[in-house]
Amino acid sequence: METKQLELTLYLAHQTAETDRLVDELKLNLEAKLPGQWRLEVVDVVAMPELALAHDVFATPTLVRTAPEPVVKVLGSLAKIKEASITITIDPQHPLTSIG
Repeated sequence: METKQLELTLYLAHQTAETDRLVDELKLNLEAKLPGQWRLEVVDVVAMPELALAHDVFATPTLVRTAPEPVVKVLGSLAKIKEASITITIDPQHPLTSIG
C-alpha cells in the first residue's frame, strides 16, 4: 500500500506564544500518529489575508487538509482543532473526511 503525505494548513489570526505552543503540540501529535508522513503550514491571516481568501477561509482558527483528497476544513478553538487533527487521517474512508 502506497503511503500518502498528509498536507495541512492552519490559518490563525495572529501568532502568539499560546498559539505557538498549541502548534507545537499539534506537530507532536501528528508525528506520533504519522511519522514523517505529514506537512503543516501555519498562515497568519492578518499578515497574509490573500492566502486565506484564495483558499476560501473566512474564520480562524481553521485547519485545512489539502491532501489527500477530499479537502477537509475544521473550524473552532485551537484545542478542538488539535484533537480533530488526529482524526483527519490519510484514510479517505474515515467518517470525518466526508465533511466538506
